Amino acid sequence: RGLIHKSSRPNGKACLDHCFDCTVLWETCSSYASRNQLDPCKVLDIVLKSQIYSPSDQTRASWLTLDRSAWKPPSLNCRWYDVDRALNCGCVTSAIPALE
Repeated sequence: RGLIHKSSRPNGKACLDHCFDCTVLWETCSSYASRNQLDPCKVLDIVLKSQIYSPSDQTRASWLTLDRSAWKPPSLNCRWYDVDRALNCGCVTSAIPALE
């Protein structure tokens, strides 16, 4: 616990550090991208937007929100609502991507 792992991931995402889980996430995205001739940073971005931070949508059930075919940036009010909700629940990991 608490170890820092060496990673080939470029810096730039505040919600990811060099813990075991973040390193494995990056290595998985990088490996997938390499096998499919994709940009690993774009693959990681898609995973972050669809799995780590999915903007809330008060007009739909949360499980329907994840099924969007195209991700569009949420409004500033929606992002602040998500940050407030995440911090009130103690979910700092969810609050950081909402701020990014």
